[in-house]
Amino acid sequence: MKIKITLILFALLLALSVLPALAQDDAAQSHTVSYDGFSFTFDSAFASNVNITQYAGDPAEFGVGFAEVQHTAFTFYDQFPAPESWFDAKGGIRVYNTADFAGYEAYPERLAQLQTLIAEQSDLSQFMIGGTESELALPFLPTLAAAQVIRARAQVVETEDVMGISYISIYQQAQEPFLANSFFYTFQGVSKDGVHYISVLFPVTTTYFPTEIGADFNMESFQAGFVDYVGESIATLNAAAPEDFTPSLATLDALIATFAFRQ
Repeated sequence: MKIKITLILFALLLALSVLPALAQDDAAQSHTVSYDGFSFTFDSAFASNVNITQYAGDPAEFGVGFAEVQHTAFTFYDQFPAPESWFDAKGGIRVYNTADFAGYEAYPERLAQLQTLIAEQSDLSQFMIGGTESELALPFLPTLAAAQVIRARAQVVETEDVMGISYISIYQQAQEPFLANSFFYTFQGVSKDGVHYISVLFPVTTTYFPTEIGADFNMESFQAGFVDYVGESIATLNAAAPEDFTPSLATLDALIATFAFRQ
């Protein structure tokens, strides 16, 4: 009887010693998605699911600068049903064929601007200043019905198959205070053969900004100092650590680093 009890206790102890290791392995699990020659790998802690959708695109004459070029979209999310908007999901990746840009407003210009920045290894700090002038805007697709009011942590990024830039941004239709959840991380890149354009958007939050506008907020005085406010906000974002954002910018950078194209 003593031998039997000892064996049972040993089995229980062995099981308990294995469980933490299994949990750690599961937490560190990564997933690789490959579709139409494009692939990437992401940590399961970042998102539970990815939806793949092919958009037929709008006619080039649709809208004034807001016609959407056909593309493949990868949407990250946790809970069902899957959100349709980037801003309602964990984020997303769009992959375009650059040959499809012909005839569309803004798309060829954004592509040319991005290729110039990459080819010249431009100093992106010149864009990280206060102001909403169009010449300060870094490349971003698709076209949004708002102004790019901030560009922070801008850097050139290169993988084996892709070259591009990543940065933190906000788009607004009016001069308003930045809140903790106003920001998004983006990567805008081109495959090294020039065939594909990759646009990434992941909403991020940071505790360096308030969660809501204070009761004593004065819009008139705020807008009078808006340019300085933008500059100070950029400095704050640039000085923050990757872990000061949710999700961590290190997690997003790691995802971008896995982008690859294969025939």
